[in-house]
Amino acid sequence: MSTLAHNTDHTAAGLTWTCRRSGTVTDALPTSLRPTDRAGGHAIPASLPRSPARP
Repeated sequence: MSTLAHNTDHTAAGLTWTCRRSGTVTDALPTSLRPTDRAGGHAIPASLPRSPARP
């Protein structure tokens, strides 16, 4: 995985995590953060923080 892909996955996971914790909803990830394949789709939740509060 490239550093750019890792940073994008991490940023998308951060946005998802922020929405989850604050109770806000987003219709979709910004275009620049959307995965282009299945592996990219799995990489986003894999980048979520590891904590007991994580669903």
